Amino acid sequence: MNSSRQQQQCLKNENLDGRVFANDTLQHIHFSQCSLRGVSFQNTSLRSCCFSDCVLDDASFIRSEINNCRFERCVWTGVNLNDSVWTDTEILQADWKTVSLQSCFMSGCTLDHLTLADCRGKGWTLRSCTASSGIMFRRCSLPLLSCESSLLDGSVFAMCDLPYVSFPQSSLNAVLFDADCKLACPNFSYASLQQAAFQGLDMTAASLRRADLSSAVLQKCCLCMADLSYANCTKTDFSNGDLSLADMHMCRFETALMKHTVTNGIRKTDPLRLRAETFTPGHA
Repeated sequence: MNSSRQQQQCLKNENLDGRVFANDTLQHIHFSQCSLRGVSFQNTSLRSCCFSDCVLDDASFIRSEINNCRFERCVWTGVNLNDSVWTDTEILQADWKTVSLQSCFMSGCTLDHLTLADCRGKGWTLRSCTASSGIMFRRCSLPLLSCESSLLDGSVFAMCDLPYVSFPQSSLNAVLFDADCKLACPNFSYASLQQAAFQGLDMTAASLRRADLSSAVLQKCCLCMADLSYANCTKTDFSNGDLSLADMHMCRFETALMKHTVTNGIRKTDPLRLRAETFTPGHA
């Protein structure tokens, strides 16, 4: 279509199934209670649009750009979000089922009461996003998921495949990773994980540098070769776990629970390393 829609427009109870908006720019359009099954927004720019109570089953947002939009109470089964870019957009009260998230990028978005089931995609990125009610993930496969400086308190990951995920500087307080999750070399550096629960997971070589793990539960977890340097492990429960060869330089773990925990080769605070880290040129 290759057009630009500038005027305010409201579409209500419209059947737009199969409509193609490819290579279009849509602005200030309110879709209310519309059927948008199989609609293509591929390579489309959506700006200040609102979708409320719409059916988006099998819709395509491939390589689209969504800015300052609002999606509320929509149905999202089979939606393709591959390579799309979302900025300052609200997604509220949504159930995503079999949604494809390959290389999808979201920045400054609000994700409220969002549930994902059987979703797939490598490299989904959330940057400075807010999910104040937490996100429910079920049976999702999200390799290289990256959540940077985002609020995800109370989120639940159930039966998810999450290799090489990264949550740097994010808030994950009271988050739950159940025993059926797969975490390979996760990065939780600088994250807040207060009262988080990890149920018997293999977290070998995990990065938890400067993470706040106070009152977190990591019972039966394998943290071999994990980086816990400068982490706050006040009252953290490592019972029946494995901390072999973990780096615990400057880690606060004096009150951590270590019952039946394997601690072979733990590296505690190294005075020479500490001196190098705190060295200031020109000072003795």
